[in-house]
Amino acid sequence: MTLAIVGVVVFFLSSLSALSVGFRRLALAQALIWAGALVALSVAGILLSLLLERRGWWPAEGELICLLIPRTHEEKAWSLFLLVPTAALCEEFLYRGLLLAQISQWLRSGGWACAVSSLAFGLAHIYQGWGGMVRACLLGALLAYPVIHLGSLYPSMLAHGMIDALALAWLGPKFLSREQRIGNKE
Repeated sequence: MTLAIVGVVVFFLSSLSALSVGFRRLALAQALIWAGALVALSVAGILLSLLLERRGWWPAEGELICLLIPRTHEEKAWSLFLLVPTAALCEEFLYRGLLLAQISQWLRSGGWACAVSSLAFGLAHIYQGWGGMVRACLLGALLAYPVIHLGSLYPSMLAHGMIDALALAWLGPKFLSREQRIGNKE
């Protein structure tokens, strides 16, 4: 949240406009179609990485990630109604809005801006270990696509929120290995 506040200050001090950072109106149907496609691709990627992890071809989730997964109904409610929207709005504004627009302006290249902002997004998830950083970097690139293509952050914000909600409330608890779940209860 602090980083988002710094981002808002930087935005107001910069020459960027609200439109240039992705606050462009989009038809609701179009935003929902894009968000649905992003969620489907992301969930497929998450499931693939979990399958690869189970086979030993992808790094296992770290202990910190296991501790962050909500377990009780109360923890899930707090995650879904506070954490998920905050992360979706703040991270999309920072990485796919402000950073992507500023890097595009500096480098005069949407592709390089996408690569740099996605790498920064991946590095911001260093607490998830190598596997989580790579997943976040790839997710950042995926979420940048509609921002570059449509000029709007809204599909990415919607998708990010849905992805986090699915990961926290369903995929995380369901797919953590039995050993990881038992190890965290001790």
